[in-house]
Amino acid sequence: MSSNYTIAKELKRVADYREICGEDPADYLNAAWMIQSFSRGRLDELYPVEGRGLLERTNEFSDEVIDTIVEVIERKEIRALQERQGVPLTVLELIEIRGIGGKMARRLFSELGVVDLQGLRAVVVNGQISQLKGFRTKTIEKITAFLDEKGV
Repeated sequence: MSSNYTIAKELKRVADYREICGEDPADYLNAAWMIQSFSRGRLDELYPVEGRGLLERTNEFSDEVIDTIVEVIERKEIRALQERQGVPLTVLELIEIRGIGGKMARRLFSELGVVDLQGLRAVVVNGQISQLKGFRTKTIEKITAFLDEKGV
């Protein structure tokens, strides 16, 4: 069973990945917000009875977003999270760090080749991260504290 919160969380994850890939995350962010505040009940309980029509009747979701919601409810592989534009899914690990969003994660990947937390640790240790615009001492300290806490 996938609660509305779980569905919204997966949609947010897709939105983050789209942003990292340089794509517009707005459809997925809006859908996540709408599902979290869905007042008719749990989508995973309503979907078996009402099917896709439940989502299509809102006129708020694109077909791609509806497909993703159905994949989450049916616990299938989420196609929107398949590797896009050569960006590995492991780059999503970077946004676990407070202060690093999709755009900053994309810059770490595209400019320094960081694909995961271990790669992030390496660019912190060798000082490369301080050469990127927007990565001030305070940000680097937060990143270091997070990596230390995670044991990376």
